[in-house]
Amino acid sequence: MSTSAAALELAVVIYKPQKGNFYHWGLHVRNRISNAHHVFQVEGPQHELEPMRRDVKPYSSSRLLQTVVIGHLRDSDFSVMEQAIRAIEVQNDIPTWDCQEYVIDIMDSLEQRGLLGGMRKYSAVKKAIKNMRGDMDSTHLAVVNYDYARLHEDDDEDDDDDEESEETDDDDGLDDDEDDENDVQPRQFRSADKVQDSSDDE
Repeated sequence: MSTSAAALELAVVIYKPQKGNFYHWGLHVRNRISNAHHVFQVEGPQHELEPMRRDVKPYSSSRLLQTVVIGHLRDSDFSVMEQAIRAIEVQNDIPTWDCQEYVIDIMDSLEQRGLLGGMRKYSAVKKAIKNMRGDMDSTHLAVVNYDYARLHEDDDEDDDDDEESEETDDDDGLDDDEDDENDVQPRQFRSADKVQDSSDDE
């Protein structure tokens, strides 16, 4: 697979929470040609979450715990991908909907548009990522450990004439404040603040 054919690397990025007990998630998109970085995530207090795109490198945050590459896309797919992400409904009326669910919704949307899902073992990767949802007590990280470069090479050998977009994996983080660090709530009642984080460490 040439770099130009898979210029965009998409990855789920997982951060230690700035406050609270729930990991913060984002979708990191890295352009491997221009080295541009974009993180898509939701930010804000409970019931007031807003989608954000931050043009930052998630690696600069000391709270970054893990990145899970989910696919690669062509550079020309960026606008279609971003439109799909912007079309995702922010479900502030659902108490359990948070930054983790937002990333899963992004994956579902991109898969429905044929931008994700073609990679061999993608379904297993997606299932593993879904199983990583939750708080710091119930979630086990590092459950996804595939050799993505090798998997994509295998896909190219099997489908030489298929030039459709492929998946990537990257990360992003966000800023948040105002929550009681010692107030750990059940998932269905927790404040949205508890799953938000910042890639900008003081």
